[in-house]
Amino acid sequence: MRNSMLRFARIAIVLFSGSATLLAGRAAADTFTAANGLTANSGGPYTITLGDILVLNGSAFETDPRIGIVTYRWDINLDGTYDFTGASGATSFTSATYEALGLNAGGDYTLRFQVFDQQGSVATTTGTLHIDAPVNSQVPEPSSLLLLGSGVLAGARGYARRRRMRAAIQ
Repeated sequence: MRNSMLRFARIAIVLFSGSATLLAGRAAADTFTAANGLTANSGGPYTITLGDILVLNGSAFETDPRIGIVTYRWDINLDGTYDFTGASGATSFTSATYEALGLNAGGDYTLRFQVFDQQGSVATTTGTLHIDAPVNSQVPEPSSLLLLGSGVLAGARGYARRRRMRAAIQ
């Protein structure tokens, strides 16, 4: 009976911890601990400028040293399909990749991070990504540059030409 109570208490703590993770889904470095001691930490929060490489560094911890972590997964657009699966929580995405997955504008995004241990236990948590829109440098259109460029050239040559014409008129 006491063993059952202990298991029930551990499950209640996990459920509470899971609820807290969901409520604080946008907190820095969200962590979730599964009932068996498997912990997932999404790292972050992450901040990049649109066009930069996105580098993620999630981690996991298992309280039983005999049980290893075997799989790390990232779902960066929350579509339910994991965009990276590997033997480490560290990975990177090029801007072409994350923009194709829908992270193509400045703003805040939620990332899902999941880990599996050798016993098949799973811990899933979320993290945050803030993408800054690139600074608009107000570069003129190419046709404007051409006109400005030819105007500058014409202006330098035109000044000498106008002086000669004025001198001829006078």
